[in-house]
Amino acid sequence: MARVMVAFIKSKIRDFLRWQVTEGAKSVELLGELQELRKLQRETLTELSSLRARLARDAQTGLRNAPFGNTHRSLEKPIFVFAQHRGGGTLLTRLLNCHPDIVIWGEHAGFISKLAEADAVMQQYGQVMHPRPDELFERYLARGTDNLADYDPWMSPVVRTDFQAWCREFLCVMFSQRLASDQRWGFKEIRYNLQIAIFLQSLFPDARFVLLARDPIELCLSQLFVSWSLDSLLPTGVQHDAGKLRASVENCLQTIVASQANLASIQPAMPREAISMSYEELSANATGEMGRLFEFLDVEGTSDTWDRISIVAGTVAGATDKIGIPSHSRSDLGLLTPDFVRGIARDLLAGLARL
Repeated sequence: MARVMVAFIKSKIRDFLRWQVTEGAKSVELLGELQELRKLQRETLTELSSLRARLARDAQTGLRNAPFGNTHRSLEKPIFVFAQHRGGGTLLTRLLNCHPDIVIWGEHAGFISKLAEADAVMQQYGQVMHPRPDELFERYLARGTDNLADYDPWMSPVVRTDFQAWCREFLCVMFSQRLASDQRWGFKEIRYNLQIAIFLQSLFPDARFVLLARDPIELCLSQLFVSWSLDSLLPTGVQHDAGKLRASVENCLQTIVASQANLASIQPAMPREAISMSYEELSANATGEMGRLFEFLDVEGTSDTWDRISIVAGTVAGATDKIGIPSHSRSDLGLLTPDFVRGIARDLLAGLARL
């Protein structure tokens, strides 16, 4: 019986020793895997740090390779047309697109304003949203016990230079789609101001800005007598009430004057990058004004370009009869006539000039 017990105890001891060896091997294997994971973590942090540094350099000195195969220097020299509603921006876009090396896209609802706002926020919080050394990221991600009491609530990989590099690539990719590699891209927009111009110039130092203005009185008439404006104005009875009509004209004119003042502030802020143009001069002398603009943009027009410009310029109607809108008869308009509105606008503009 004693021999049986001894043999049983020995077997249990052998089983226990085998278990220890097996578990020990597992521990060694787990330790090796843990070490590999830590090595991979360090390598990932190094790669992220290198990527962040490269993005920062690209934001300052160069253009990252964009998709769609367009890596030509033309991406770095976009053309931004700032105009006003009914101010001739479409005409200028059509004239610029007569050149084979230029593609100016239409409006896009002013979404770049939101990018500029985000950039302004990052600039405002630059003291806390700044690049950090790799050691801090390693410490933050290691989740060790030594940093439990040392926590930075602003610890983040998001920095302004990375955001600007992303914005730059995003706009290049979006607006250079379908273009040839040597074509310059650009857009026309009526919703942008000095703040947006400064933001775009920070992304594209070689960009050019074309600022188009129109006589405020004629612009006011054009905005009021377009069909969709009449659709909203006439139900209010402004055509039968001089006071209401004056208030509508004043509201329209004040918006125009404020917008033009903002556009005018862009030229002195970036005199090398911006050129001011007049719709009246453009419609009266398209060839001469486009020659001036092409010189500013450092492009030359071919004979085909000038032929196209002549065709587009020939479609400009000039001072059209705004009452000749099919959806409204002359009897519907009452006091709402170009001459009467023009007189109100002149009086109001003189008052605004004295302020």
